[in-house]
Amino acid sequence: MGKKNIIIKADDFKYPSIKEREIAQKDYPQIDFFGFEYKSEIEAILNEKMTLEEASRNANLYWWDICLRNRLGKLHDTYTYVSTNYNRGFSDDYLKCSQYEFVNRLLFDYYAEIFYYYFFSTRDIIAQILRLHFCLDIDENKLYFNYNFIKKINNPDIEDVLMIFFKAINVASDYRNGFAHRFTVNQPDYRSVIIKNNDKKYLAAGSGKFIPSEKIFENINNSLNSLSSFMIELKKYIKPSR
Repeated sequence: MGKKNIIIKADDFKYPSIKEREIAQKDYPQIDFFGFEYKSEIEAILNEKMTLEEASRNANLYWWDICLRNRLGKLHDTYTYVSTNYNRGFSDDYLKCSQYEFVNRLLFDYYAEIFYYYFFSTRDIIAQILRLHFCLDIDENKLYFNYNFIKKINNPDIEDVLMIFFKAINVASDYRNGFAHRFTVNQPDYRSVIIKNNDKKYLAAGSGKFIPSEKIFENINNSLNSLSSFMIELKKYIKPSR
């Protein structure tokens, strides 16, 4: 592998322009939060005769929804940076990048990793809202959006909506786990591998395989579209009282 020295300066890092923000916005799907309204626990108990548990649950749905709204905002902002740096153009081979392209690649990788953090954080907050809405006996700190959680909803229609989304983001989950817990998916993998064949062992060199930026960006867009469809369907069944 060759070497190439690239010196980057602070002014090489450019914020998205108005035009670039418009391009990113055009490709971003509509993703709404639920819209739970705030009602104080005291008001709910005194005026609507709610139990302590009902009043607390009602208020906390509102606060979780605010949390979801904030996460969606950060997800949107992160996509703007991911999209902008992808569209500015670069090579997946750092050695072939100009100084300008190198910065674009560097920032794309950085914001792609952040995107998956906010995306799955958004998913988990939705799960917390479902936990409260359906009064599931699951501790907040032990909630995982998985097959077992979906089955606890005990509503076939909503289970179908959840399962479709669960399967749709399977690749995104693999990418996120690669960024967070395993060998980074967008970094060429040259790690050696020991191969066993009967009583013999062989040392094989890594092939340098990695997930191209094009595939990551495609998955980011697919994941957002799946989240949009998911929320549209889910809100048909979860309608906050006014």
